[in-house]
Amino acid sequence: MGVRRLWCVLLAAVCGLSLALAPSVARAEEDSTVETVRFVDVPEGIQFYDQIMWLANSGVSTGWLVADGGREFRPVVPVARDAMAAFLYRLAGSPEYSAPEVSPFADVPADSQFYTEISWLADAGISTGWVMDDGTRQFRGLDSVARDAMAAFLYRYADVVLGEDVAGFEASGVSPFVDVPVSSQFFREIAWLADRGVSTGWVNGDGTAEFRDLEPVNRDAMAAFMYRLTWEVVHPSEPDEVSVSLTVPLGSSVALSAEGVGGFADVTVVSGVECSR
Repeated sequence: MGVRRLWCVLLAAVCGLSLALAPSVARAEEDSTVETVRFVDVPEGIQFYDQIMWLANSGVSTGWLVADGGREFRPVVPVARDAMAAFLYRLAGSPEYSAPEVSPFADVPADSQFYTEISWLADAGISTGWVMDDGTRQFRGLDSVARDAMAAFLYRYADVVLGEDVAGFEASGVSPFVDVPVSSQFFREIAWLADRGVSTGWVNGDGTAEFRDLEPVNRDAMAAFMYRLTWEVVHPSEPDEVSVSLTVPLGSSVALSAEGVGGFADVTVVSGVECSR
């Protein structure tokens, strides 16, 4: 999805001003907070900068607090499975949930850092883990999340939390990615992810695309996936441009707050004409 812009035209007698309001990076529903979190390792202009800032200011990721009081996001570090559980739980709004006394996974004790989040993920059916020979299950919280597993997590999250009709999705007989055959374990989930614009993969020189399903998901890419899941799946019809007209007395000044325009900030005059009586 391209950067959305809200165009606001103010009519002041014979004066016209066209203003562009760039959206706040905090795009969470009913949240107009503007960049309350900064990461020392996420400079402006870095790939997925807006998506990482959105993830942080939506309360989904806090990063790591370092010795000098700053915070690191570590964008190119793979996402661990326990952190993925925490991200999805927070993305869902941190729902009220009482974790069971007995863990659903043999390798996740009740005193684990993200025990509640992992238990919620299992209870919601978003993660089933690995079934062992003795009938127990393992979550493998410190393992990196593979891209195919990420597709499965987001697919199930869309079903359970967002109420998306994933069951009604009809996967094509032709894979959107040359490295994901239709016989792949998570072909349906990966195809859905591509169909909804959550993942585009890597485009090759011949125009085909690769998903690289067994590679780990880096933290910056996960921010992008969650951002797209929210703004392509939850709010797919939000227009790229919205026109708003206001009439004000000649010579008056107008102030617009971010809250007053749905979380958009950074007002910039991009064109105008000189006023005269």
